Amino acid sequence: SQGVIAPPKTTTLLTDKPLTAMKVTPNTKPVQTWQIEKGITLKDGVMAWAIKSHCIAPGVKNWTVYWQTPVNYQIDAPLKFSGDFKSALRSVLELYQSAKKPLYAETNTPQCVVIVKDGRF
Repeated sequence: SQGVIAPPKTTTLLTDKPLTAMKVTPNTKPVQTWQIEKGITLKDGVMAWAIKSHCIAPGVKNWTVYWQTPVNYQIDAPLKFSGDFKSALRSVLELYQSAKKPLYAETNTPQCVVIVKDGRF
């Protein structure tokens, strides 16, 4: 005798509830932008960045910059960088590496301190 194979049983569940879309947002911080306008000095621009840069150290509100050089540059064209404070600082100082007096920065992240000099550390 020939056996009959029954089709698999399926169950369909119907509900009256409408489907709702869920918005999934990635767990990322918005990208910060850092600008220095034409006519401002590099020192003043970096100091302004430090004031608006939040510090993660307990009891310290923002970054502090110690500009330990008389060297300062006038900004000839608007500058704009993206990223965190330290990456913007690194990027802006890279622009002056071929200058007559290049500037260098050393950061102390646990204390939120930046030291800017016209010589290597």
